[in-house]
Amino acid sequence: MERNLIKKGKVRDIYQVEDDVLELVQTDRQSAFDRHICHIPGKGKVLTEVSAHWFKEIEKRGIVKTHYISHQGNCMRVKKCEVIPVEVVVRGIITGSTSTSLWTHYQAGKRTYAGVTFPDGLVKNQILSHPVVTPTTKGEVDEPISPSEIVERGILTSDQWNTIERIALKLFGLGSSYLSERGLILADTKYEFGYDSDGALCLIDEVHTCDSSRIWEASSYFSRFKYGQEPEKFDKDLIRSYLLTLCNPYGGEPLPPIPEELIWKASRAYRDFGLRVTKTLKPKTSQLMKGLKEAATLDHGMHTYPVSSKDLLGICHRTLSSLSTHWTGDCQKQLRDKALDDLSSTDEGTVLKAIGTLLYFCRSSD
Repeated sequence: MERNLIKKGKVRDIYQVEDDVLELVQTDRQSAFDRHICHIPGKGKVLTEVSAHWFKEIEKRGIVKTHYISHQGNCMRVKKCEVIPVEVVVRGIITGSTSTSLWTHYQAGKRTYAGVTFPDGLVKNQILSHPVVTPTTKGEVDEPISPSEIVERGILTSDQWNTIERIALKLFGLGSSYLSERGLILADTKYEFGYDSDGALCLIDEVHTCDSSRIWEASSYFSRFKYGQEPEKFDKDLIRSYLLTLCNPYGGEPLPPIPEELIWKASRAYRDFGLRVTKTLKPKTSQLMKGLKEAATLDHGMHTYPVSSKDLLGICHRTLSSLSTHWTGDCQKQLRDKALDDLSSTDEGTVLKAIGTLLYFCRSSD
């Protein structure tokens, strides 16, 4: 069968190569605000490598079937699936700048988003008390949609949605844990699903990439959050943020050109992210220690914590897991047990003391 182009998307071209096999060509085209923005050199290959890594890992763990068959360069062969027209977005942090971003709606005064109600008092880039699933429609323009609306419109049954939601949260937990070990924060991400020719539910599209996720540097997150600064990003928010400083990208007017320097900065961010994910490169202990130190130097007396003790527990637990490979024997066990006990305290002073203990051992092992 000839290789026939069946769809030219915003960033990906899709070819039919067999009756039930498609080839996805991940281009270097960059889209945002529902339109094409620029080209990022090397982006397509990085995204393909990262998605292939995750598809294989997810299949190996038996979480859900995927459409992945094989890949080479920026091309991936996949099983043809009937696509479910819903993007399943999971958020661990309230952030974003687009029309479908949680922070955009929250900042405008809305407290219920995609069927989930959020409390007053949240600030941008704050860690949520737990990950939430906030689906959107899938089309030329994406819009938030609640689970009840998904069922009412006949897109999925209640049981189908519950299954997909459970899988999405499990995938997010896997991605968050894996990336935290590499000094990265998975702020939010989207998953797409479909049914193969046998009727089996499959994870499709791309997984935990810079285009489908917001991914940040963990070591500088604490201090940047404390001073109201944006995190260091490994995603297309680099481009989004630049455009938002110059214009309303939803206004329909031609967008200003992206500076060459910013394009290459984005290219390097994609490349570095790909290496950290697929080559299992972990940050040095000193980088992770820096993040803990920033948390420990928060002004306890002035109560200027960027996150609550409960949030610190989650952050430090993930960081502790990242550092655990540097500690051995009884030292590791005693440190983990004591630190985890102290970090679960509701007293912020006890929490800071536990962080100080971690810093001491970090310095000893670096």
